[in-house]
Amino acid sequence: LSSIFTPFWVDWGDACLSHFLTPGALHQWHKFYFDHCLQWVINIITGQELDFFLSVLELQIGTHHWTNGVSTLKQCTGREHHDLEKVLPTIAAGALPDDALHTLHAIMEFIFLTQDQFLYDETLHALTEALHKFHHYKPSILTAGGHLGKNGPLDHFQILKLELAQHIMCSTWAMGAPYQWSSDITEHCHITHVKNPYHLSNCCDYHGQCCQFLHWQEKQCFFQLFTSLKTAG
Repeated sequence: LSSIFTPFWVDWGDACLSHFLTPGALHQWHKFYFDHCLQWVINIITGQELDFFLSVLELQIGTHHWTNGVSTLKQCTGREHHDLEKVLPTIAAGALPDDALHTLHAIMEFIFLTQDQFLYDETLHALTEALHKFHHYKPSILTAGGHLGKNGPLDHFQILKLELAQHIMCSTWAMGAPYQWSSDITEHCHITHVKNPYHLSNCCDYHGQCCQFLHWQEKQCFFQLFTSLKTAG
């Protein structure tokens, strides 16, 4: 592990972390899609071509429109990840080889099925089939020259986030649907409780200013609740 000299589980005996560390949608599945699947498409059909396809899509209410494309993006919000995953296989149709398109569709199906609030036996079976389909067709990405490293084309899929996908079924049986352990709430709190107060400060001694802002915000919330209850009798 990079820069980790003493893992926190070093003295946990025979404990298996995969049994209780649940998968996360944002940092595991969406980031895998953004860091790898999107790059495969860019490497095969070029970023300029992909950006053009995205820019000419018809505007839809409730869906992010990629006016400037995605080839130069460094990160996205969770909602933007969802929207990109929905449209990428569609706009890549015809530009990618058929088997490479099957690979993209299979992993998209897998990602969306894992986010279901209720995973029944049929859903888990569909999850397994989608993952098997991905592994069956993924050599086409190598054939098309889509999987590149710093020193040129790669001939393997040694990707940690992809390896973790194998444990989703076992994790679901042990801990329930992964969606209930989503980090979306804490990620959103990082915006409302850290980033927004910081931007409202003068960036000097911002810790105290952020705490004061949250204190005032809490008082305002309690005051609104009190007046609402008072008005309702």
